[in-house]
Amino acid sequence: MSDASLYLNEITKNKLRLHDGISLSGAISKSVDRLNFIVSIEEKYLKDLFSEMEWKILREISKGTKFEPASLIPGIFLGIVNITPESIFTKHGVSRRILNSKLTGLSISQDFSLVDLLERSRP
Repeated sequence: MSDASLYLNEITKNKLRLHDGISLSGAISKSVDRLNFIVSIEEKYLKDLFSEMEWKILREISKGTKFEPASLIPGIFLGIVNITPESIFTKHGVSRRILNSKLTGLSISQDFSLVDLLERSRP
């Protein structure tokens, strides 16, 4: 990946929590480092939580979903699972009830990490 320009509007500046004593580059690096740390830890948990077939269903039913803005992410998978036809679960031999139970137990950081994992698994 080549170097790229970054357009920074006021909303993004506020989200970076810029303050005296920290450069724009420093603020971006700090935010990315913290996000990466959280996602890396949660990934390990999530990979063990879901079976191979549950992962397959999650990838299938979230295909084409834009997980933006970030405020939509917490709990989004419960909504997607609940509107998915039962035939998808039957086809993969997965219990909707068990998958719902696992998704209900996720923390906000795990929801975001799940989105990250699924987005990176897209072709």
